[in-house]
Amino acid sequence: MASRNPGSRGPDMRASILLVEDTDIVRRSTRELLEAVGCGVTLAVDGPSALAAFATSPGGFDIVLLDMTLPGMSGMETLRALEALDPTVRVVLTSGYRLEAADALTSDRVVFLPKPFVMDELLACIDGLLGPDAPSS
Repeated sequence: MASRNPGSRGPDMRASILLVEDTDIVRRSTRELLEAVGCGVTLAVDGPSALAAFATSPGGFDIVLLDMTLPGMSGMETLRALEALDPTVRVVLTSGYRLEAADALTSDRVVFLPKPFVMDELLACIDGLLGPDAPSS
């Protein structure tokens, strides 16, 4: 689980992230950037693979980074299924379509990050979701 200095964003950030993204270049580059700041990253390419990874590792992810536009099972359907598995799941929704995410933002555990984003914006979202009570080393 998360290990970081409270209020910090950057090289000492530690979080376990489930990255759900169907676009290969976005998935690979986001993974590399997150790993560079110390996050552990598990990859999923669609909703069903995300749910399988999440279900086999209960409590194992601090944050789910979830693309809204996925093949087959949509990001919104995936979000609802994740919440059914764990009502406390913390999610960063990403999309190039801002209106898509409006219905999902009913909780302080779900934030929206429009694409394209820069790493500082993503880290700020993660840091905000982890909050001051996240475990630190």
